[in-house]
Amino acid sequence: MNRSIYFDLCEKRLTLLCYSVELRGKLNILNYNLHCEDFYVHFFNLLFGYSLKNTNQEKHNFEGIDLIDENGKIVLQVSSTATKTKIDSALNKDLRLYKGHQFK
Repeated sequence: MNRSIYFDLCEKRLTLLCYSVELRGKLNILNYNLHCEDFYVHFFNLLFGYSLKNTNQEKHNFEGIDLIDENGKIVLQVSSTATKTKIDSALNKDLRLYKGHQFK
């Protein structure tokens, strides 16, 4: 019974976050986009057991990736845009430093 309650709560909160980011993005209010990077660091670390870090801690506006797990060899881009153009753009960045990493 609790599982259903917690699942519904998580679903509602994540859906609200998604819609808020989308609507605010249309108004060019992008602060949620930045906060989401830090949110997803902690969320994915808890959910998947990753050791992600925000690349902005090392270099502001790191090109092509937002989150990295050096031990697990995983790099992620957090984006509110999921178009083919955006994905192709991310994959075409110079990521030679992360050869052998999985791009998610």
